[in-house]
Amino acid sequence: MVSRKKQAIQREGTKTNLRQLREALEMTQVEFAVAIGISPSTVGKCEQGITELSLEAGSIKRLHLLMLNKLGYGVERLPESLKAVSQEEIFV
Repeated sequence: MVSRKKQAIQREGTKTNLRQLREALEMTQVEFAVAIGISPSTVGKCEQGITELSLEAGSIKRLHLLMLNKLGYGVERLPESLKAVSQEEIFV
């Protein structure tokens, strides 16, 4: 069962900051999870707004290198929350 808040988010076409980042990296949830060393279910739960993404140092380093290689900038451009929903594209 999908909550009303989630239904409203889906109708508006907004995305969590994590989903925007993953899509900017042109990766599936599984590819992204494997690349930074977390489980795909963690990515899915964060993208659904169920949980906040919490990364250990190794995952942060892998994410930083991934962002540098694919986007030209690193984790310094990440927003305070990847769970948050934004109507504007922030990873362009």
